[in-house]
Formats: sequence, C-alpha cells, structure tokens
Amino acid sequence: MSKEYLTIPRKFRPQQFKDIVGQRVIVETLKNSLALNCTSHAYLFCGSKGTGKTSTARVFAKALLCPSKDSSEEPCNQCTFCQEITLGNSLNVIEIDGASNRGIDDIRKINENTSYPPEKGTFRIFIIDEVHMLTKEAFNALLKTLEEPPPHIKFIFATTEAHKIPSTILSRCQKFSFSRHKQDSIEKKLQLVAKELSIKISKEVLEYIASFSDGSLRDAESLLDQISAFSKGDITLEHVQELLGLPESKLIFELEQALREQNIKNLLEISHSIFNKGKDYKLILDALIEHFRKIVHFHVLGSDNHLILSSEKEAYQKITQHYSLSQCQHIIDLLIQCHLSLQQPNYARIYFENSLFKITTFLHSISLEETVEKLFALESKLSSSDNAPLSLPPQQPAPPISKQKPTPPSSPPSATKEEIDDEWGSLHTKKSQEKKSTDKPLSKVKKETSKSAPSDQTLSLTQKENTKIDTILQFSGVELEGLVKKNKIKINYEES
Repeated sequence: MSKEYLTIPRKFRPQQFKDIVGQRVIVETLKNSLALNCTSHAYLFCGSKGTGKTSTARVFAKALLCPSKDSSEEPCNQCTFCQEITLGNSLNVIEIDGASNRGIDDIRKINENTSYPPEKGTFRIFIIDEVHMLTKEAFNALLKTLEEPPPHIKFIFATTEAHKIPSTILSRCQKFSFSRHKQDSIEKKLQLVAKELSIKISKEVLEYIASFSDGSLRDAESLLDQISAFSKGDITLEHVQELLGLPESKLIFELEQALREQNIKNLLEISHSIFNKGKDYKLILDALIEHFRKIVHFHVLGSDNHLILSSEKEAYQKITQHYSLSQCQHIIDLLIQCHLSLQQPNYARIYFENSLFKITTFLHSISLEETVEKLFALESKLSSSDNAPLSLPPQQPAPPISKQKPTPPSSPPSATKEEIDDEWGSLHTKKSQEKKSTDKPLSKVKKETSKSAPSDQTLSLTQKENTKIDTILQFSGVELEGLVKKNKIKINYEES
C-alpha cells in the first residue's frame, strides 16, 4: 500500500509555537497566559486567509492539554494528546465548520456537550472555523454558554470577516487580529520547504511566488506544490507564469514599449497574438496595472522596492524616465476602467484595444503642466522684448483713515428778520431773471452760443471748470437754503 501524499501546506503545518510565522505578538500573549495560568474561556482569531488562524488554534489546544510542556510552554508533540490533535482524532478537541453547521440545532448540540466533562485531560476545546457563517439564532443560542461556561470548556473561534459577528459575541471573547505575512518571511519559509524537499528553485521565482500570494503563506505553499509537480527539473519564472496562465514579463514590456512609441501596428499584432493563444484579457490588464504600479513605486522609492524583482530593477530604472507620476496615475485609471468594462466576453478584445489606443493618445498629447510651462516661458520672452505689453501701474495704497472724531459744525450766526426778508427777495429776483433768459427763442440762443463758443482746446478746459463750478454752486445753494429755513424757524419761535 502506497503512503498517503500530503500537500506542502498540510505537511509543513505548524505543530509548535516556534513554527508559527509572522505572528510574534499573538504567540507571546498566548504563551504568557499559559505560564500565568490565566487563559480565557473564549478566543476569537480573525484575519485574512492563510495567516495561520486555525494552525495557531490547534497549537494552543495542544499547549492546553499537553502534560509535558517545556519551560517555554511549547507542546511536546510526543504525548497522546499532541499526537491525537495532530492526526485530527482527539476527543478533547472538536473542530466544527461554521459554514456547514450554522443552524440553531447545531449550536444546541454543542451546548449539550459542554455539560459533560472530558474523559481524560483537563479541558474540552471547541474550535469553530468560519464562525461568521452562523445564523443570528445560532449566535443567540450560544450567548448563555459563552457568558457562564463550565470551567472545563474552551472556545476558539476563527473568522476572516469579524465585522459580521454580533457585538454580544465579540464582548465575550478575547480578540486576536492576525496580520498578513510579509514577503520576506514567506520567501524564507518557501526556501526552507524547497531545501527539505530538494526542489531546485531560484530566488527570483521565490520572490515572484511570495508577491503573487498576497500575504497568504498557505497560498504560497500551495503554489510551490503545484509548480514542483509541473516542472521536473529547475523551476523557472516562465514555468510559473505558464502554469498560472499569466502573461510573460517579456510580453508586458513589449506592450509598454509599443504604447510609449505610439506603435499602433505593434499593439494590434500583440493583441492578435494574445487572442490566438487564448489568454484572458483580464489577466493581461492585471499585469499592465501592476507594471505601471511598479513604475510609480520606483518613482517614489527608487531601487529599494519589494514589488520589483531584482532581475527587473535595471529595466524599470530606464522605463521610469519616460513617465511622470501623473501620467502613470492616469494610465492606471484607464486600465481599471477597461477592466471593469470587460463584462461581455464578445467585446473584450475591442475594449482592450480601444483602451490601448486611448493610452497612446494620452501619452502624446500636451499635458496641462507642459502648457503652463510654455505659457510662462512665452510670458518671460514677451516681457524681455521691446514690444512687451504695457503693465498697469501699481495701485497706490489708500491713505490711512484718521481715528480722530470729526468736529461738530459750528452753529450758524443768528440773523434778523429784515435780513432774511432781503435774502428771500434777492433769490426771487434772481430766479425770475433766469426764467426770462430761458424763454429766449431757439435761434437767438444758437447765435449767442456760436458767438461765445471757444476753440477746441479751451472748450475742454472750460467744460471741466464749468462742471466743477456747477457742482460747488449746487451744494452751496442747497446749504444756503437750509440755513435760511433754519433761521426763519428760529425767529418765529423767538417771536412766539
């Protein structure tokens, strides 16, 4: 009978705390709680896929049950409890899939089992994976057990969507957030796995797998397992791209060069080649978006950039000189819009080619920044030449407003009744004379004005002076009339 084959993620699953990668804070907290004997009755492990939530739950269950832990609270992996948990047939550790056991009846069975103490060992541990899939009624049925659990019961929940769990459950658990794995830590783990399995793989391929896994160690190990089965000899980057159906790096660089050089013929030939090979246009767009994203990162971070493979840094250094940050951002926006438009497979090729044409048009159009720079250069040339336009004189600052209070006008001198009557008589005579003068015939007025008309130069000056004099006379007449009325009222009041 042939030995059962274990995939790389299962074969290299962490069996002790020291094997857990990239979760140092969580591991230290759990080990300290074991050392101080202050473990909680319920834990919630949340985080993205492939970050070690279920593996950490199993190792923690081993540490709770193992009677032969060392001084650092590491399970021995030799006792009956540890071996049963490793094989998945322990009666003390019950693993439940929350996606398939999500109803209230399933939770009632769990509540019934919690009342029975374990046959051996100190604890009975329930590990519920994907706990966010439970129904609302199932969560409500679990509340009482979580609030007042028996002393021999431990709950460990694992989920990728902690926001879907009711707050009443969250408040009864100790929550641990698992972070994504760093690319360096994934590369080191893959290198150890490849060395132990005698897999010949280059550092460039390890970097590519680590970046493609998006922080998930399980995805990276699964991909390594798949590639090792595909390639009998040395694993190359082309093998990885061919297996995943991804476009080759050479194809992406050729596309970018055709876009930059506005080579429409080459773009159409590449598009025709992609169509004939049966490549997915969405994967091509993903690779192009990632390509220009790397250019943006190279603009900002330079060669110290984990996104770019070490073998490609020199090529990106040359390409970056042809693009500005604003151009890369606009190109990425156009590619994302095309990606969202690829809903109908019949028009996928048309959308793809049309987006490439838009990018070539954009790259060879004058940007707003260039237009502003040219306007400034033109303005500087005009200002330095003799025919520079006259500039407006600088505005003079307004005189400061005096803060002194205005002096009140002095009271008018008192006048006698005879003086006021004489003044009214002279005004009446003056008005009657003005009326007679206005009653002259129009021909006579024209003759008089033609005789008294001065030359053009004296006319303009006289008009300015006449306007000024008329304004002064109008204000003086109004003031005089007011003065007369005021004195008349004053005299009448004194006589009465």
